[in-house]
Formats: sequence, C-alpha cells, structure tokens
Amino acid sequence: MHCNRNNQNACIAVSAGISGTCEEDQAQVESNGWVPRKVNIMIWRAIQERILTMKVLSYRDILIHSSSHCPMCQEEDETVNHLYTSCPWLIPFWARLAVWFKVNPIFAFEFLDITDFYKFYSGSPKRKKLIHVIIYVATWIIRKARYSKVFEGKSTSPDQILGETQSMAYLRIKSKAKLEVSWENWTAFDFIM
Repeated sequence: MHCNRNNQNACIAVSAGISGTCEEDQAQVESNGWVPRKVNIMIWRAIQERILTMKVLSYRDILIHSSSHCPMCQEEDETVNHLYTSCPWLIPFWARLAVWFKVNPIFAFEFLDITDFYKFYSGSPKRKKLIHVIIYVATWIIRKARYSKVFEGKSTSPDQILGETQSMAYLRIKSKAKLEVSWENWTAFDFIM
C-alpha cells in the first residue's frame, strides 16, 4: 500500500497511540488505552496488510512452509482477512465470542469489520470500550496462536483462544478500567455498567 507522505491524509503512526487514514481506503484505526501499545500497533499494521502472513512472506520469497496456504486450515492463501474473518479454524471462536457477549453472531468480511464491531454494539460507552478491548485482545491472542502453530507446531483450539482472551482482557480491564467485577460475572458477561 502506498501512502503519500506529503498529503495531510497520509498514514500516521503516533508513538502514544495509533490513528491513521490512507487515501486509498480511508481506513481509520482507533487506539485503545486499555490495551498494551503493541496490540494497538499490531491492529494498525494488520489493517495496512503489514503483518507477516504466509502470503506476504511468499511475495518476499520467504517460504516457511511449502506454500502460502494458511497454516491453520490449509485451504486458502493466508492473508489478514482470511486469518481473522474466513479461516474455518477460527469461525467457531467468533461464534463463541458472540455467545459470550450475548449478541447475534459476528459476521465479518474484512479485518476492519472485526476491529469496528464495538461501534455497532448497543450499550453504554464504557461497555462499548470493554468490547473494543476484548476484540483487540482477541486479535492479539489469535496472532499468538498462529505463531505458535507456525513456529512451534502447537495447535490451539477456539475454546483455548476464548479462555485466553477472557483472562487477558479481564486482567487489562481490572488494571486499566478499575472495573470491580468478579471472575464468575466476567466469564458470564453479566455485570452492570
């Protein structure tokens, strides 16, 4: 992706957080102060198609495996959109996450649909920010699970990803948002905000 650095709408990465637009697709990224900076940066890079998927690596003539197919499902080339929205290995995770949130199933066609999900969630602004944190944490955990499969040969189930997402998001929210909620209420997504 090419961004014109002389234009005011050019891609921007700010050290305190990430916000950016690009002339070609006008994608905007909202950083979230309740997640680690590295997660915000990963989200920004994923939206820009700058994380190292098998497809990107094959373009650079770096083959970790014999093809650019997704290491999780072996069905399609691994792109950011495939990894986060259409990989059959991950679809059950999004279904379980929707059940946890007590919302209709999450349907996403692009990575941006996942990161913007919280904007369409009905609820208080603080609850929306919680959903924002959980989605960002989930994308980080998915990336870790993928790296674990590619580099260590370890498989991770959607249930394991959900459990790790719940625990990491709970710790972030407890420390950053000062939310007083028990683990039992958190895992049931049953608390007042």
